[in-house]
Amino acid sequence: MPKKKQSKPTEPEPPLNLSFETYWKIDGWRKNDMTKSEPDCYNGMVFVKRYRITCQEIEEPKEVIVARIQKLWNETKNNHDWEPLKRVAAQYGVELKHSYHA
Repeated sequence: MPKKKQSKPTEPEPPLNLSFETYWKIDGWRKNDMTKSEPDCYNGMVFVKRYRITCQEIEEPKEVIVARIQKLWNETKNNHDWEPLKRVAAQYGVELKHSYHA
């Protein structure tokens, strides 16, 4: 009788050490997904390990933020973005103008 193949023992996952910066504000459904207080299983994904996540705003000069808003304005062709971008720009005292935007 042939010898049964021994399966290689699986190594435990290394601890997650994750740090990143993002432009997405953690609110609404993102916050809801990140603040689950009970283990869960959803669409084949099993969540049984606990994590501590810290989110803090990175202070930056107004000019840097205004330049980002202007770049988004110049590059967007989606008319659904125009009014929201104008509103955010107004919070920084900027009026956005571009030839093909209404």
